[in-house]
Amino acid sequence: TESSGKLQICPAFTAPKKTTELHHRQTVPSNASRPSLQQQPQSNKSPATTTPNMSSTDPSTSSETPNNGNTTQDKSDDDLVKQSIQRLRERGIKVVIFDMDLTIVNQHSRGSLRRGDPLEAFLSRICPDFVKLAPALHKEGFHLAVATHSDEAEYGRRITPATHILGDELVNTVLQQHLPPEVAESFCIVAFNPFARSNFFVTYFGDWAKRHHMKLIQNHYLVQPQEMVLFDDTRPIVRDCIRKCGVQAVQVSPLVGFRMTDILDKL
Repeated sequence: TESSGKLQICPAFTAPKKTTELHHRQTVPSNASRPSLQQQPQSNKSPATTTPNMSSTDPSTSSETPNNGNTTQDKSDDDLVKQSIQRLRERGIKVVIFDMDLTIVNQHSRGSLRRGDPLEAFLSRICPDFVKLAPALHKEGFHLAVATHSDEAEYGRRITPATHILGDELVNTVLQQHLPPEVAESFCIVAFNPFARSNFFVTYFGDWAKRHHMKLIQNHYLVQPQEMVLFDDTRPIVRDCIRKCGVQAVQVSPLVGFRMTDILDKL
């Protein structure tokens, strides 16, 4: 295992890989003790589903203007951060999990993001509320994680590490670009695409959506499922995680990505 100044990558996946080797794979530090998936208790609690609000106003259209470095928008953001943390505590949340595509970043990498200008454009589409909230969550003692279907197992003949960026490396790049080092390094990352690693029958009937992600994150942080919340733009994944994994989950708008109002209005 590696633990010196690197982001945490959740445990090695148990599903078979299509590729022969993954590039730049990092592991969870050895001092993070985890029970096996078979031993991990599962909760039957099923939090109520939430209905997405597609009418939120894009923060980029705010009419507030700077006034000696202290704007009304800044004050509103501070209030939203405090209210979001309070709501998470009220719901008993200990682990906050974010999808990457269309949630942390308001763009989809589609398993084929090229290095260079396309990567820079992708990084520029970071959702501002994620950048504002993540450091506060870390400071207040919440555990953080990213659960994405972007996976290095998708590398092949046309999509290679030399020309494209996927999986753990892409998540690491996003976090390191926009968050303080100590916050970026605290994330548990599960970059796993079940369809890139399993045959269709096993994937569809056994480990569909993000069940594998939730198990690994739960085992890493040693929490109960109902103490985790997932923010994701895909409704079927949100519903599946609620019903099959027992976690709390909220659908964000794929048009704008994560916003703190997703916590206040839907959790």
